[in-house]
Formats: sequence, structure tokens, C-alpha cells
Amino acid sequence: MKHWATIVAMYTMDNNNKYWIEYCKRLDPAGTWMTALTRLYGSEAKFRVCPVAFQPCFPVDPVSGSPNWRKYGGDKRVWGPGIPTKCFFADDYGSYGVNHWINNLEPGDTGWLNAPDLHWKTDVQKEANSIPVLGDCAWYGGQPANGPDAAHPAFAGESAPPIRRDWWEVDPTAAWSSSMCRFAMDRHNRAIHMSFMDGSMRKVGLYELWTLKWHRNAQPNYEVVIPWLSR
Repeated sequence: MKHWATIVAMYTMDNNNKYWIEYCKRLDPAGTWMTALTRLYGSEAKFRVCPVAFQPCFPVDPVSGSPNWRKYGGDKRVWGPGIPTKCFFADDYGSYGVNHWINNLEPGDTGWLNAPDLHWKTDVQKEANSIPVLGDCAWYGGQPANGPDAAHPAFAGESAPPIRRDWWEVDPTAAWSSSMCRFAMDRHNRAIHMSFMDGSMRKVGLYELWTLKWHRNAQPNYEVVIPWLSR
């Protein structure tokens, strides 16, 4: 993960302090961050696989009926069925995901959740050690909407976990719809490894995920309950 932090820093230094454009829209097919960074890590797919990620995310767990968010393996099945071919190349697989808010949009692009103003389009110094870039993940990335301003149009159809401790019983689907569930997995003893915008990396406890600066308007949420951690 420290090497990944270095690779991302190298990319921004070579790209006028700017991040890649998600899906690499200048390419055909489009591609993701895996494609954007390919020349800096030699397109060695195994480098995108955490050594302890051995359980595939798909198919769904036979007991709960849900995808396995805790760990997933490093093979081509991990992205699941029906992935958009315009976005992925044949060798795109792994067990790390990018913070989708790290995205230098093309002109006119509405961005994730229709909120282009929330994206980190360039490398910044302030709070850089709390802005996630890449980490253990159950998908190739996510765009957590933690602590949103309710009036912001970005969150009209996507909820951050509500501030109530019984959210799992009330509406678990809505509670996880911010895509934070992709990162909240028990891969490293109730924590994940993550790299940050300042080039550092560290172990992040799962509850700490909701306190990080995922996007420009992110606010910490200290009322989240992760049900399976209390089992």
C-alpha cells in the first residue's frame, strides 16, 4: 500500500498536480484507475491483490444472501457478473479500491452523485493526511457520502448511514448505500490498510472510515454501528 501511495504521487507529479479522469475517457475502451496508472506499475495485475484477500466477494453468502464484504480474492471473478465492459479491461482484477472522489473531471462531466464540486481534482496540502486515495476494498472503488449537507443535490438519492444506532434493523440497504460498505471489511483485524493524499499509508479501523475526508464536504459521523463487528 505504501508503494501505491508512491505511484499515485508519481502520477500527479507527471500530470501537472492533477488526478486521472475516472474511466480514462480518452481511451477506448474507457478503463479505470488501474488503466490510468498502468505505466507506473507495469500493469502487473498481481500487484493489485492483497496477500490475505483470499475469499471472493461473489457469489453471495448462502446464509445472509449478501455479498461477502469482509474479504475477497484476487481473481477475475471478484468484480461480479454484468460488469460494464466499456470500463474494464480483461486483466482488471484485484482487492484494492480507489476513492472515487479522487477524480479530475472532463469539461461538462457531472461527476459522482452529480456533485462535481465535491471531487478532489488536484493534489492538495490541507488535510492531505486524512484524504483517502486507495485501500482494501470489495470493489474497484467507492464514493462514500459520509456526513453530507442534506441540501446538497449529490445526496438526493444516496444516503449516508443515518444517525441512529438501530439503523441495521430499520433499513440496512439505505444505510449502506453510500458505498462505504465496500471498504468496511474485516481484512486486517477489524481494519483495512489505506494510502492517503500526502503519500502516507496506515491501518484504519473500520469505524474511523466514517471520520475521513472522502470528499470536499465530508463530515465525520460518530454514530455508525457496524452490526457484524458486535457479533
